Amino acid sequence: SGAIMTVLAAVCTKIPEGRLAIIFLPMFTFTAGNALKAIIAVDTAGMILGWKFFDHAAHLGGALFGIWYITYGHELIWKNREPLVKIWHEMRTNGPKKGGGSKLLCCCLLGHGLAKAAELLPLGAVVVSLCYAFKLR
Repeated sequence: SGAIMTVLAAVCTKIPEGRLAIIFLPMFTFTAGNALKAIIAVDTAGMILGWKFFDHAAHLGGALFGIWYITYGHELIWKNREPLVKIWHEMRTNGPKKGGGSKLLCCCLLGHGLAKAAELLPLGAVVVSLCYAFKLR
């Protein structure tokens, strides 16, 4: 449910003027921005008041990560992706050099590029962990 909330928050952040409706009440529409504010408010209240019906910490963590990804994360990940893609295309175009040293270098650089992109992934786990840490039992 936290992952679904991440996608929902990302879409609502990217297109805040989009119109949404609840499937069983299609006559009531609202903007995506207002829906995101309401969801965050309900999940925050659920964490503070200790409601047990939903996992409010997962929802709130997912929503915060979706907002962060659209605001900052997408640019950071794609900016750090470019050197890795250049190395990959060079390796695919030129092929391995004699002695196998280039394979080792490419594997090291590939690992470095993946590690650089993966530096951002723990942020989502940190957000969810913080939400669980502050969850009232």
